[in-house]
Amino acid sequence: MNYLASPDHQMSRALFRGTVSTLLVALLFVASATTALAQTPEIRKAFRYYEIQQPSKMLPALEQAVSGSPENIYYLGLGYIIKGDLDKALSAFEKGISADDKNPLVVAGKGHVKILQKKTAEGKTLLLEAADMNRKKTAAQWEAVGRGYMADSKFLLDAIAAFEKAKEIDNGDREVHLLLGDAYLQQNQGGQSVSSYEGAVGADPKWATPLFKIAKVYQRSRNNDVVMDYLTRA
Repeated sequence: MNYLASPDHQMSRALFRGTVSTLLVALLFVASATTALAQTPEIRKAFRYYEIQQPSKMLPALEQAVSGSPENIYYLGLGYIIKGDLDKALSAFEKGISADDKNPLVVAGKGHVKILQKKTAEGKTLLLEAADMNRKKTAAQWEAVGRGYMADSKFLLDAIAAFEKAKEIDNGDREVHLLLGDAYLQQNQGGQSVSSYEGAVGADPKWATPLFKIAKVYQRSRNNDVVMDYLTRA
């Protein structure tokens, strides 16, 4: 019999914890690489390549999507950010601004890059400009602004405020719930992050990413039974 204090039981628990941690890290590498950036099937497919660890296919797919729909250039810029190429990301956003300087997504994208480049004042000015554009705001606009703010932990409250505004506009948008969960998690607010991730599950029950992220939250508290439950659901 495997008593709770026996060496066999302790070894089994240690192996279980190790298995959970290894599995979760592997799954989160796939699930957390992007934050559901897509707004069209073509863009979703492009970012999916990164999620399934085929990153070399992501940028060509984004470039193809942009060639057919130039308004998608914001997502190409985000692709470059994910790959760590800030110069190309900035170039993409500036090209988008040249084509349409009233497009808040590309203005927010440029602000996002500037914050990543530690040009904080310039970046925040651009994000404020993007937030102020258009009398009728869109959820995508606020999400782009929030992503930019999330590039610097000093602006997490601004990011959360932007995502909350996006949620007010479109509570059925799965991306905004996930982004909000990420922002709360950066603040170490586990309960709030889980609630937001559950909102993403509610918006799209077949989407595995928020389930992986909920598992990550519970893994921090070593609640392995709940971790495995969410991984199984995913």
